[in-house]
Amino acid sequence: MKAGFIARALAVYRVDRVVVYEDPDTRPGDARLLHKLLRYAVTPPHLRRRLYRLQGDLRYAGLLPPLQTASHLVPDEPRPGAVLDGLVVRVEGRRCLVWLGRAGHALVEDCRAGRGEVVTVKILEPGDPARAKPSSWGCTYTGYTATLAGGLAAVAKRYKERGYAVIATSRYGACARGPPTLRPPGALIVFGGPRRGVLDYTPRALYDQVLNTVPGQGTRTVRTEEALHATLALININRGDACGGR
Repeated sequence: MKAGFIARALAVYRVDRVVVYEDPDTRPGDARLLHKLLRYAVTPPHLRRRLYRLQGDLRYAGLLPPLQTASHLVPDEPRPGAVLDGLVVRVEGRRCLVWLGRAGHALVEDCRAGRGEVVTVKILEPGDPARAKPSSWGCTYTGYTATLAGGLAAVAKRYKERGYAVIATSRYGACARGPPTLRPPGALIVFGGPRRGVLDYTPRALYDQVLNTVPGQGTRTVRTEEALHATLALININRGDACGGR
C-alpha cells in the first residue's frame, strides 16, 4: 500500500525519475521490493501479465491503485491516430506484430525492436491486425522511470555533477515560504525513510538546500508518502506548464 501511495504521488506530479536508495535502517530486500513494485505500478496494466511472471513479491500487487496515465488507458478498438504501448510478439524482417491488449494486435512496418520489447505505435488503419507505425508519446506524460541505487551520498553527488539542484526535505530545514527556485536540468528532491530523516545519516553540506515543506506539523512525524505530496505540490506550482503557461 505504501508503494502504491508513492507511485500515485509520483505520477500525479509528473515526476520523471525515482531513485530508490538504501538508508542505514534498510532491511535486506526492502529497497529491491520497493523498486520492483514502483516499476510494476508504472507498467501499463495490459502488459503486466506478459512482462511479469507469477512471483511471491507481487502476490499483493492487486492493492496498488491504478495510475491511469495516458499509456495506461487502452481503447477497446484500435482507432486511427491512437497512440498505444504494446509488446512485440513476432518479428519478420523489418515488420513486427505488436500485442496491444484488448485493442488486439497491430502490424508495424519499419520495426527496429526485438521480440519481447515494449514499443510505442500509432494506429494508421484498424483491422485484425491493425496497421501501425512506430511513434512516441511526445510531451505527453506517461509515468516515471524507477532505478535502484546504493547509498544516498553517492546518488546526490552524481546528480550534482550532472548539474541538478539537490534538495533535501527535513523538519529541521528552512521553512519553505514558496516553491524552491529550480534550474535546468532539474532537481533531485531527497526524502528520508520511514524510521529516520535524511540529516540523521547524511551531512547537510551534501545538499544545495534543506527545506521543511510541512512547517508546524501537527503530528510527531510526517510519513514519506505524505511529505511527497506536500513537497511536490509546492514544486508543481512553480512549474511553467502547470497552469497552461510556459
